[in-house]
Amino acid sequence: MIKRELLERLKQSGSIEIKYGVKSESQYILNSIDKGITIEQIKNVFYLTSSVGIKILKNNIGNFIYRY
Repeated sequence: MIKRELLERLKQSGSIEIKYGVKSESQYILNSIDKGITIEQIKNVFYLTSSVGIKILKNNIGNFIYRY
């Protein structure tokens, strides 16, 4: 799980966007493929990333929808 401090350092060093690979918006699917992450954790990472001013790019297999 990425931490706010790292995101802030990335922003300070000039990062403008990050690509996250999101497999599914279904907790059932994430559990069945042993991703070891929850939908809530994904949303929190998206929120943290956008809150430090870094654009989020998604590489998703499923249809994960978020708004920030």
